[in-house]
Amino acid sequence: MSSDNETDEEFEQRIRLLAARRAQAIVKREGAALALSARDLDEDAIAADSQLLAIAIAQAIIDAYAGDFGEDEDE
Repeated sequence: MSSDNETDEEFEQRIRLLAARRAQAIVKREGAALALSARDLDEDAIAADSQLLAIAIAQAIIDAYAGDFGEDEDE
């Protein structure tokens, strides 16, 4: 998976960094929305935001298995 001019260690470090950035983006979006819904005690919004958080996590896992590490994803 790594390029010819990148060592395995550099590749693993890059993937870890990309995964951390992806996780931060998910928490900023879906996690913040869930926290606000919980603060407002809006049960319907809590359910919806929880589902969106689960979908975002699942999509990140699917993308990782497919080799799409989200390098072009905007936060």
